[in-house]
Amino acid sequence: MKWSNCTQAEAQEAYDYAKSRYKGAAEEYLYNKKKIDSCYSAYSGMASRTEETRSEKLSFERRIAEMEDIIRLLSDGGMVDSAVEEANNAAKAAEDALAQSIVCSGVNSPPLSSIFRCPTVSENSYSLTALNELKKEKARLEQALAEVNAKLNALELEVQQLTSQINSLAAEQSRLSRQMNACSFEMNHYKKYT
Repeated sequence: MKWSNCTQAEAQEAYDYAKSRYKGAAEEYLYNKKKIDSCYSAYSGMASRTEETRSEKLSFERRIAEMEDIIRLLSDGGMVDSAVEEANNAAKAAEDALAQSIVCSGVNSPPLSSIFRCPTVSENSYSLTALNELKKEKARLEQALAEVNAKLNALELEVQQLTSQINSLAAEQSRLSRQMNACSFEMNHYKKYT
């Protein structure tokens, strides 16, 4: 069949064929649009859950870092033990200075280093219990962080899959739109001859 100078029957047949193709593409276009809308809705919910999970992850990481700082302070050789050692050394120095300044027979200087002695973290049961509880809590938080990371990875994978699906559907919509435009052009052309 020729594009121009076709018979009325040929034009009608070409018009009907183009109309049928247009109708099929339009139905598919509307069906695809519903799928895209559904994907966007799922994507929006997934993106919201992903952001909430990221926020939860940051909260766990911040809490773990704070716990690590406190544990570092309370651990053997940490700042608390260093401060205790300084206090004990100061008490010993005061005792020595007092012993040198009292020069009486039969009068002993008071044992300041034992009276004012501060126990280290490992020597104080309350401090040691607190340190152990902090370590347990840190381990619990690290386990929760691992679970949140797994959840976040799964959500990010789903978001990637939805993005890929949306892109694929958008490309199909573009193709269907071009097909409908071409069919519409053919229908307008052949309508002149019918």
